[in-house]
Amino acid sequence: KRRKAMSKFTFPSFAEIKALALKNFGDTAAVVCSLLVIGYIWSLTSPIFAPLVVLQHNVTNPADNEPFIYTFGPADSLLVLFIITVSIVFYDLGKEVFERIVKYRLSKEDQKKFVFQGNYLIASIAFLVTGYYSLKHEETLTNYSTVWAKYPFHTYQAATKLFFLISIGYWLSLLVIRPLAKLEIAGLDKKVALHIALLLSTYLTGFAPLAVLLSTVYYAAETFAALHTLIALYNKGQAAKKATVTRHKGATIGEIVASLAKILRGVSAVVIVALATHVLLIALNDAPSLDIAALNFNNIIIRAVLLVGVSALVLVPAAAAARA
Repeated sequence: KRRKAMSKFTFPSFAEIKALALKNFGDTAAVVCSLLVIGYIWSLTSPIFAPLVVLQHNVTNPADNEPFIYTFGPADSLLVLFIITVSIVFYDLGKEVFERIVKYRLSKEDQKKFVFQGNYLIASIAFLVTGYYSLKHEETLTNYSTVWAKYPFHTYQAATKLFFLISIGYWLSLLVIRPLAKLEIAGLDKKVALHIALLLSTYLTGFAPLAVLLSTVYYAAETFAALHTLIALYNKGQAAKKATVTRHKGATIGEIVASLAKILRGVSAVVIVALATHVLLIALNDAPSLDIAALNFNNIIIRAVLLVGVSALVLVPAAAAARA
C-alpha cells in the first residue's frame, strides 16, 4: 500500500500561543511559579531568583540574637509579582474544587461568584492568621500603645512584612483574574483599588502596625461575610435542584451565618473606625511632624486622608449589609 504523506507541521503563531496561555491562565501561572522556584533552588541561578522568591531588605544586626528585622525597598515589588502568580495558581485550584460542589446546580454567573467567594474565604482566613502572628510578634496584642508610641515604623518582623506583601499581591492578582475569568462582581474594582491604596500608603508611611490591627479585625468580619454568601449560593442551587422547595437544614444554617455576618460587619466597622480615629486623630496628634527625608508622615492632613479611606472601606459595606 502507498504510504500516506505526513502533514507538514506548522509552528503556532504568537497570537495562538498567547490565546492558549490566557485561556489556561492557571496552568500558565503554575509553570511560571515552578520555573522561579527551580531557579531559586539551583545554586547557580539562586542569587538571580532569590529576590523573586524570598523576603529582601534584611537589616538585622548579626551581633544581636534577635529575630530577623526587615525594612521596605524596591526588591519588594519582585516578591509581590511572585505572590500575584501564586495567587492566580491558588485561584485556579480553588476553582476546580468549588465548581465541583455546585456543578449543574447554578448558572454560570452564580458559579463564578461561588468560586470567587470560596477563594476569598480562604484568603480572608489566611490574612486573619498572618495578621494575628504579626500582632503577636510585634507585641501589639499585649501593648496596644505600640501602634502609635514608636511611630514611624519602617522596620518589621517577617510576619508583618509577609502580611503586607501577601495582601498587596492578592488584591493585585484580582486585577489579573477578573478579566481572565470574566468575573462580574459589583464594586470589585473599587474595593480592590481602595485596598491596594490603603495597604501601600500605610506600608510606606510608617503606619504598618495600625494597618495590621485594623485589617485583622476587618478580615474576621469578612470571613463570615464570605461564608454567608457561599451558603446562600449553595442553598440557591439546592432549591433549584428540587422540584418543590422545602425548608432544609442548610437554609437554617445560612440564616444563622447571615445574622452573624451582619452583626460582625457592623461591630467591626464601629471598632475599626473608633481605633483609627483614636490613633490617627488623637494619639498621634501629641507630636505632629512632617519629615519626608526621615519618612515621617505624622501630619494631620495625611492622617485625615487615611481615616477617610479606612472609613469608606468598612462603613459602606456595613451599611449595605444592614439594608439587605
